[in-house]
Amino acid sequence: MTRVLVVTTSFPRHASDAAGAFLVPLCRALQANGCEVRVMAPHAAGPLDDVVEGVPAIRVRYAPVARETLFYGAGAPVRLARELGVLRGGLLSGGVTTAFVRGILGLRRDVDVVYAHWLVPAGLAAVVARALGGPPVVLHAHGSDVRLLQRVPGGGLLTRMMGTRVEGVVAPSEELARATEVVLGRNVTVLPLPVMLSRSSASFPRHDVGFLGRLIPQKGVDVLLRAAARGTLSVLVGGDGPERRSLEQQASASGAKVTFAGMVAPSDRAAFMRAITVLAVPSVSPEGAPAVVAEAQGCGVPVVASRTGGLVEMVDAACLVPPGDDVALADALGRVVMDAAWREELQRDQRRRAQTRNPDVLGPQYAALLRAATA
Repeated sequence: MTRVLVVTTSFPRHASDAAGAFLVPLCRALQANGCEVRVMAPHAAGPLDDVVEGVPAIRVRYAPVARETLFYGAGAPVRLARELGVLRGGLLSGGVTTAFVRGILGLRRDVDVVYAHWLVPAGLAAVVARALGGPPVVLHAHGSDVRLLQRVPGGGLLTRMMGTRVEGVVAPSEELARATEVVLGRNVTVLPLPVMLSRSSASFPRHDVGFLGRLIPQKGVDVLLRAAARGTLSVLVGGDGPERRSLEQQASASGAKVTFAGMVAPSDRAAFMRAITVLAVPSVSPEGAPAVVAEAQGCGVPVVASRTGGLVEMVDAACLVPPGDDVALADALGRVVMDAAWREELQRDQRRRAQTRNPDVLGPQYAALLRAATA
């Protein structure tokens, strides 16, 4: 049995937490394919479960409790760039990197491979631990981490060192894989993350359009609200984040038909999809391969998205619009809602695409990749 330590900056703090919930199907798929999996993630204030959906979790302390605020909010790259400032953000980032290194080295006799999600700080910590005698390392890029490294002045030496000190690198889309190869200077394997939807008795009010994700600037929810204000489409917004108050004010001022549902538990995401006719993914910066798209596809819900990053590979070309273009977004969403025949065609295509994210399909591939790293 391959003993895998998944190191990540985002993993559910409890069963109803949406933060990092997309990693749970991957961990369970690895367990189903002969891997013993533990997750190492940052500590945070509030309730913290030691086991989430059958996956053991180790919570590492990286600062006094009151200052453990870097993760589980807007996302570390956003907070580093916009909120915390260079000094405080750097100290917290360095603190969690050090905590990860210590945690990995403390478990090295019980771990065959470290599987680090996000190149920084988890990937960097895994590489440092490897240099100090730690286990082999596989990195998983997600998008925001790659863009952060692209902006680091003089970061080329660091990233090339990371690329040469690991046994494998994974990215969820071709576009992100190519960008990661440039940053790390090595080949990257393309594997989407598996998606598994739970049955739920939850119910949400019926709406034409849905958005599900963190309410942060790069998700483009403000663009969606401008699009909604152009017509009669109703919008259901699921999720929470630092932009929620300003988005609620925008919706109220525009007169758009918008309902904010708040945080949606992982077990209720399928119920959310059943309440909408089309999912909008109006991101204004490149995405990797968002799990929410695959979740919609698994429910047969058409997706209209921005033409950026890995979304181009996941969504029908006729349903892609320029990022930030609320007019084009409104037109595309309206067409899906109004054209039943085209919507049915899209639904058939969605279900076909969803099969590529099935844990039964991807689990053996991920397990084989991690086993190969230990050879």
